[in-house]
Amino acid sequence: MIPLYHETRALREAVEKVLADVPLEPTACRHEFEALLARALAGIICFRRCAEADVKWLRTVSSPGLLAPSCIVITPLSISRVRRLRSIRSSRLHVVWAEEVDDRLVDVVAEIAPWHDDPLRWLGRRMLAASSPHRSVVAAVERICNLSGDHPPSPPDTSVIELASSLGLSADSFRRYWREGTPLTCGPKRLLNWAVLLWAVRQRPRVRWDTIAKQAGVGRRTLERYGQQLAGCTLAEAGRDPRLLKRRFREWATSVSEHMTEPAPTSGRQAQRRDQAHL
Repeated sequence: MIPLYHETRALREAVEKVLADVPLEPTACRHEFEALLARALAGIICFRRCAEADVKWLRTVSSPGLLAPSCIVITPLSISRVRRLRSIRSSRLHVVWAEEVDDRLVDVVAEIAPWHDDPLRWLGRRMLAASSPHRSVVAAVERICNLSGDHPPSPPDTSVIELASSLGLSADSFRRYWREGTPLTCGPKRLLNWAVLLWAVRQRPRVRWDTIAKQAGVGRRTLERYGQQLAGCTLAEAGRDPRLLKRRFREWATSVSEHMTEPAPTSGRQAQRRDQAHL
């Protein structure tokens, strides 16, 4: 379900017409929209004017945290609105001008949805968008979070030492680059553990737990420990309800990134690239 904030019936109906196959929950109340967005993965906001006060509210709605919901903003195109929205530096913000809703809105929703369905890939994408880490960290995040979209994904790395070695670095150097270049307050080992657990649960409908653990290169007890320590649940519970594990992962990711915000570009060229990407 995607919450939809609208200021006029015409805006709501325009979105509903284009997204006829998408479950929407429309509301004209900002407080209700905020409550709905807190439980959603993405939201749509339709502004009639998009004045300074509206942009101020949008900054509040676009809360910090790497796994905060994405927002699609729909408003009529004007130079003043472009300037106001450009003042919000966030990869979570996607602008679709009202004049191009028919042509672009479906594509923007389709672009966002697959990432939100896989919270590990979602986190990896947001991590790289929010920072400029050493190339070894970029390669590590791409591998850990399966940003290439390989399906089925290979078993994740389980050792920081082996991961660093495969990247041509010592473990200490890799940890330093990680600490300096990622917007997380935890080291790479915890993310590796989560990646193994999420991968294992995805394999469960087809394979027994003992076989899954062997394929991952860890013991069955290690997988059980990951489930208890990371998600507070057993493997059986995670296997029965994969959504529980995804929710616990999003809660963890928020806790280790809740004070991190995306940096504003430091040069005109960077600003131009980001503005073009999001506006």
